[in-house]
Amino acid sequence: MSCWMLSAERIAQLSDFVCALYEAGYNYFGFSMPESLTRELWDCHTTRAGISRQKVFEKLHDFNMDAYCGRYKSEEWQTAPEKPDINTIYHVRDGEVHQWHFDLLKLLSCYLHQCSEDATYNTPLFKALTELENILQSFIIASMPQYKAAQWG
Repeated sequence: MSCWMLSAERIAQLSDFVCALYEAGYNYFGFSMPESLTRELWDCHTTRAGISRQKVFEKLHDFNMDAYCGRYKSEEWQTAPEKPDINTIYHVRDGEVHQWHFDLLKLLSCYLHQCSEDATYNTPLFKALTELENILQSFIIASMPQYKAAQWG
């Protein structure tokens, strides 16, 4: 298996979504942040209700860097840059599943795949992000017309 660093832009898109989910939660997205991820991001809080997008970006960048350096036994650990300005992946929730849900799921799945290394795989952050991936997958499936049309029981 190989491992690579996601671009700063892609990590920024993921961190932006995580922050928006933390701040807006169920009422905006239709699903909530797993409690385990809230705990893992505790050091990224800025106020009682706010979270630093830069700190979350740095945490996700550093986690990917830990996996990369662990995989290749590299000493070339690089500090996270400033979070780049990006276009958000997510859009307003209307109760339907849209392409952006799939784009976000694929980004999260790719990120987790790159972080599936000995140095990071068994950490609480990896487990919390995997829980978020499962929540997003379940939301997508349960919102699809084919699922809604299937017989219950």
